[in-house]
Amino acid sequence: MGSWLYAYLTPGSGGNLRARQALCAIRSEDLEPDSTAIEVLPDQNGHCEPRGREFDLGADAWAVASALLDKDTDLLVMLRNYELYLTCLFARCARQPHIVLGWSLALFRRLSEDRRERYLEIVARFAAAAEAAGVVLVLEPPGYFEDRIVGIDTHLLVDAQLPNGRTIAVKEVWIRGGTASVEGASLIRAKTIARYQRSVVVPGK
Repeated sequence: MGSWLYAYLTPGSGGNLRARQALCAIRSEDLEPDSTAIEVLPDQNGHCEPRGREFDLGADAWAVASALLDKDTDLLVMLRNYELYLTCLFARCARQPHIVLGWSLALFRRLSEDRRERYLEIVARFAAAAEAAGVVLVLEPPGYFEDRIVGIDTHLLVDAQLPNGRTIAVKEVWIRGGTASVEGASLIRAKTIARYQRSVVVPGK
């Protein structure tokens, strides 16, 4: 299946992620939900997995998925079109509340630069509607990567160093106000995207 790129959305200090609003914000795009969604539930350690009920979203999948999210039901939803598919895992019930979007790196790389930027802008609009304080783009992260993203006041810290010496491949960090840092790396500011200051991560300091 190849490598996947993920966007982790994190709330601000004491804030909540607005899941229904995020999904509704990209409804006008040429992405369509699959006909089913899976309920996301926490385990005994507060980590979330799609292991609950399966919902038939029916003919009006956008509306049904939005209504479930509005009732605080966390879901795994798949969106797709002719060139890309996007997984959306809503994990507001986790110990570290978050939303994760994921897509195939191989399919993403086949697109033109303009198309790739367009999809990143979709992710940014989704994040802004969710009122996410930060977005971390990471390639093939280890399990429970959300625990490595820590908000301290207005600073977003990403721990990218593993005990075995390996560095997690964090690619970009987007923040809405405040500052950010990635352990073992430097950040180079890039152009803003939606309401976020975008920074590219350069390994090593």
